[in-house]
Amino acid sequence: MYVNFIFIAVFIGFSVGTAPIVGYHYGTDSREELKSLFKKSLIILSTVSVFMFVLAEVFAVPLSSIFVGYDDELMEMTVSAFRISSFMFIFCGINIFGSAFFTALNNGFISALISFGRTLVFQVICVLLLQQFFGLSGLWLSVVIADALSLLVTIICLIKYRDLLYFDIVDRQTAGRRQTRIFRVFLSARYKLASVVKSDRKQLSKNEAAPCTILIQGAVFFNYPYFCKTSD
Repeated sequence: MYVNFIFIAVFIGFSVGTAPIVGYHYGTDSREELKSLFKKSLIILSTVSVFMFVLAEVFAVPLSSIFVGYDDELMEMTVSAFRISSFMFIFCGINIFGSAFFTALNNGFISALISFGRTLVFQVICVLLLQQFFGLSGLWLSVVIADALSLLVTIICLIKYRDLLYFDIVDRQTAGRRQTRIFRVFLSARYKLASVVKSDRKQLSKNEAAPCTILIQGAVFFNYPYFCKTSD
């Protein structure tokens, strides 16, 4: 348990350290930086998770001997438990980061849902069920299954709230295309007006041309939904 706390402290430190940066980029509406930070964090956490799992499997005996080396039977049980529970390192990094990530995005409910489900709900259910089938090994395996289920919840929440990272950028790009389309329609209307005037060989003064320009602008404005339609 003490060794697990040391390993998990790395994920907690990373998540708590990146939370202010996430909140800053979210508050300043810097979606590109937020998306980049999110992707880099997932890569770092995934790499560290695998590294910690391998480290725990390799050094299970020497780490366990620090605490229970005085008893051979207890030592054997501890090594077995540590090697089973070390699978949790593969999942818990993303879960801890996901909870801190939603906290930084001012979504305390989702953050509490991930944390509460990981540390209480899933663990209690897994302990009660797996112990019936796997005995003592089921206790250590329950931690792994609980983190795996919590990872599933985290992924679902990230997918559901992915607009915090992507949709605003898409909306800006779409708005830019719509404005460009309206501008082109406006120029086209003015060009057609000039063609009509030239074909009729009429010379309009500035006072006469102003109402025509206002009329075209008004037509574009009131037909904004039509001009804003984008093809799929």
